[in-house]
Amino acid sequence: RFDKHLALKLAAACHACYSLYQAPEQFAPPDGYHLIDRFPVSMNGISDFGYLAVSDREAILAFRGTQKTEEWIANAVFSQSEFCYVPNAGHVHSGFLYIYQQMRDRIVNVVGELPGSMKLLVTGHSLGGALATLAVADLAWHYVGSQVNLYTFASPRVGDRDFVEFF
Repeated sequence: RFDKHLALKLAAACHACYSLYQAPEQFAPPDGYHLIDRFPVSMNGISDFGYLAVSDREAILAFRGTQKTEEWIANAVFSQSEFCYVPNAGHVHSGFLYIYQQMRDRIVNVVGELPGSMKLLVTGHSLGGALATLAVADLAWHYVGSQVNLYTFASPRVGDRDFVEFF
């Protein structure tokens, strides 16, 4: 069910991802949350693509959209690859998967350390929406927490019909 206040909070969390990229020393997670980890990707230099922040009741995993030329090139890779983290889950955009794979182990490890009862909110804007979708498909399959939720903003299509049906 759509929640306007939650959507606005997660839009702000997405916006914070851009400040994490543009001015990391000035980055601050949303009010009431503290930073647990950042998720770097190496594409002609290393830059953070997202972060995990927690409050007393919930965690936010947020991803940013495209900022660098190399990221635009990854966006333009129109081939598909098997979504290897979930059996028989279909195929996804190879460029999005390439970026997600660089963060995946770190994300799974950090999320795996959250209390099992903690709600996980996953969000992203544009390319970050695609990464959030991949993360939710992966984490919902492996994460033992009680609830994994997804809010994306201007996300491109991520996978084929089989992936959509799995998702």
